[in-house]
Amino acid sequence: GLGQDIGWVEGFVTFFRLSGGGLAIGLAFGLGTVFLLRILNNQLSSEESIIQVVLLFSISYLTYFVTEILCLCSGIIATITLGITVKILAKEMINDMGLALHFFEVVGQLLNTLLFILGGTLWGNIISDDTVGEGKITRTFTRNFGGEDWGYLLALFCYLVAARFVLVFLFFPLTSRIGIGTNVKESIFMAFAGFRGTVGIALALSLYADLRENLKGKDLEACQCAELVYCFSGGIALFTLLLIGIASKPVLEGLGLAAKEKTRHEVVQNYQEHLKKRALRNYIRLLSEPRFKGVDHSAVMGFVPSLRDITLEDLLQAVRWHKSNTASHLYLPPALEHVLPYLVEGSGGGMNDSLLRSIAQRHVRIFREREVEKREWTTRVFGDSLIGSTHAATGEDQEAINEYRLTFIELLREAYHEQITAGELPEHSNIAHSLFESLNLSENLVNKGHELNDWEGVGVASATRIVVINRAFHVILLRLKHIWQGKVKWTRRLRFNFEMFEIWFLVRQALAFVKAHRRAQQEFEENFAATPVTKEQQRILNESAIQIIAVERELNQVDRGDVERIKSHFFCQILLRESKQYVMTLHGQGLIPEKDANGMVQDLDDHLEEVVMWHRMAYVGHLGLDEQAERLRNLPQNLIEELNLEEAIEDMTNVGGQSGIPRTSTMIHIDNEFDGLPLSSTAGDLTEPLLGEAAERNRM
Repeated sequence: GLGQDIGWVEGFVTFFRLSGGGLAIGLAFGLGTVFLLRILNNQLSSEESIIQVVLLFSISYLTYFVTEILCLCSGIIATITLGITVKILAKEMINDMGLALHFFEVVGQLLNTLLFILGGTLWGNIISDDTVGEGKITRTFTRNFGGEDWGYLLALFCYLVAARFVLVFLFFPLTSRIGIGTNVKESIFMAFAGFRGTVGIALALSLYADLRENLKGKDLEACQCAELVYCFSGGIALFTLLLIGIASKPVLEGLGLAAKEKTRHEVVQNYQEHLKKRALRNYIRLLSEPRFKGVDHSAVMGFVPSLRDITLEDLLQAVRWHKSNTASHLYLPPALEHVLPYLVEGSGGGMNDSLLRSIAQRHVRIFREREVEKREWTTRVFGDSLIGSTHAATGEDQEAINEYRLTFIELLREAYHEQITAGELPEHSNIAHSLFESLNLSENLVNKGHELNDWEGVGVASATRIVVINRAFHVILLRLKHIWQGKVKWTRRLRFNFEMFEIWFLVRQALAFVKAHRRAQQEFEENFAATPVTKEQQRILNESAIQIIAVERELNQVDRGDVERIKSHFFCQILLRESKQYVMTLHGQGLIPEKDANGMVQDLDDHLEEVVMWHRMAYVGHLGLDEQAERLRNLPQNLIEELNLEEAIEDMTNVGGQSGIPRTSTMIHIDNEFDGLPLSSTAGDLTEPLLGEAAERNRM
């Protein structure tokens, strides 16, 4: 046989040697790991964060090897002691806890998968009925797993479940009082669904391998026992998955531990309403940005499902919330001239006059208060002109200017990352790559004494056909996906307009570029510039303003209808991505079940793909500019004046008659991937407000 006979005294000595030796070795390795983690405790170094994770992974296996193989003690006890020591003494020394947790989650899943694959293959061979012979799989095992063995396996499974119930309720008086405690129903389910099988399979596989290696077929009975133990361990894991896994849901529902279907739907419905309110607030926030002036509400109704049925009262509540939650010196009234016409009148006729008058009075009062506060803040903060000569003035410190330029470039890089976080700029897109690459090119030029010129760098970084190929490949994959899902027929022709893609790419770059520069200017003035601004600092602001002017000049060469179509689709993408991110955040916090969150995310992804594919040219309910202008004229005069709608009404009347924009409600489906919704306004809307502010400061 294997092993040797020992007495009681020697047995206790062996037990304490195994357990005590494992404890001592684990503690020694734990203290050494704490010392090394303290040396590597540099939270600003990503390399040291990675080294820490590698150290934790390596030291765990090294501890087990030294304890189990070299010292013949308990490797499991040593590894557990190592983990407890590190957690107590060095948890705060780990630079990136998220990185460490994600790494060990991935490693754990990989090792579990590997264990079940290898163990399952061996288990299947043992219980199979293959025989030795020509053309057959040669068996190396000593017995077959017959019907009697399956009966014993089922009996053992039931016995183990009963044993778990006994143990769980034996310690129930203790477990109900420690930590957050537990109750009878939770204890019942804990006893019922406590098996997994990973540790049992690993131990049984280790026993089986040791016996076969040491006995080499000399003790047939011992080999058969090892095979039987391994078969029972694998069978317990199988029954756990098939029986307990399937029965867990009805048991949970029977115990009242799972949320009722009706209650769950009510909770999800409440979050969907909250998502609609949040999307509407983001809608108003984006409309207050000058770059999105002219976005038509029909585009939003066509692509963003949560905003299709908003009412005038919903819109006004969001406007009031935006005003009350925005600093007075940063507040800009949202451009509602292409939104209000869709809400002023409905299918039932005109809006109630008394409601309209109360809306106007309330809005006018708040608007005037905000304008006064904003003028006071602007006068207090800005005393010098923004736009001036960019040539070196007498007495300017060129070294300081270069340092400020490099600082401004870093602020631009941070602004782009903010857009990525906000879902406005896809992180791994060609647009993001060209913008970041332009900063690298501009940084190299600044180090050589050149002025800030990152817009030209954007053009250099975009001068490749790879971006077109990537876009075409993405569109083709989406089309294949839609064909597979049955959304479109495979016979429908797919055309790719390269010229229109270049326009789309330019406008998307310009939108991100202008916002980043405006954000960087704000950060530079608030956190880096002196009061009053020095000549060197003013030089940097002037160079940034000139870059925005360069964007405007290039966009002026693009058809304004194309610009507005692209802006509208981009606007809808931002709203949809923000909603998707919010749903994922709620799910991460455990507020929305995974099943419902997946459904909501999938629905938002479908709408995002619809925006990307650009099948729509105009939308059901789209109002011509003349009709929009007519509805705006029906608003109270004081509201029209305070919202500065006179100019918008006149512009819509003129543009509606000159640009060929449809005056009727319609929807047209086409194949061209970059034909979108025609809207109003001009490319200059991106930069006109900034230049107007600059000119006003110049007059002060």
